[in-house]
Amino acid sequence: MESNIGSTGVKVQLKFFRISCRYSNVIRQDLYELVDVLGKMGYEFLTRLPMRRFKFGVGGSGPIARKGDVVVDVNTDAHIIGVSSLDVESVVREFASVEDAVRNELMLNLRPLFYEVLVEAEVVSGSNPLEVMSKVGGKFGLIGKLVELSGVRLGLFGVRLCESGRDPDGVEWLDVEVNPFVSRAGKAYYVSIVYRRPSREDVLTFARKVLTFINSLISGIESYSQK
Repeated sequence: MESNIGSTGVKVQLKFFRISCRYSNVIRQDLYELVDVLGKMGYEFLTRLPMRRFKFGVGGSGPIARKGDVVVDVNTDAHIIGVSSLDVESVVREFASVEDAVRNELMLNLRPLFYEVLVEAEVVSGSNPLEVMSKVGGKFGLIGKLVELSGVRLGLFGVRLCESGRDPDGVEWLDVEVNPFVSRAGKAYYVSIVYRRPSREDVLTFARKVLTFINSLISGIESYSQK
């Protein structure tokens, strides 16, 4: 999915986009039941399930079903259901639909531990990311000190940001990485995002505005580099 955001000329191309939930339920979900629900929703199965065994549900992990460009994946041992595509609105819509269907059709008391958005994107703004990062790094005295201590010409290659005051092992977390895209470092940025919350609506709201969020990141970094 490629998108031009606002009047800045920034082009954002998604490389990976997934919404998932990890549940705190103890009992493992049976894949046969999950694929039955997905089949009723128009999904095609991507894998052949093992034969049922007496008194044992069938578990597994990985992609299990597809509808168009939307893929559903599961990890029954970790109690995870995920939905991925390169179209933001499709993922937001289908994730909510899949979770609601699993909860209602199977009459399950799903207990969400946290919801999570994973994003990878390539961004082209017309600027040279290597030069932008070098200018940003030049504004930090730490870079000069490290050069002095190491005797090596060091520069800033990228930035990694997190949500202040949060634990990366917690259910509320934001991790943002912005680097030059390694194979075309003078032309494009690589952006990765992890956003985690216990509330489904918080995560879906963030997902809907993620392209604008990425645009703001790049615009902010480039603006700072010019100061």
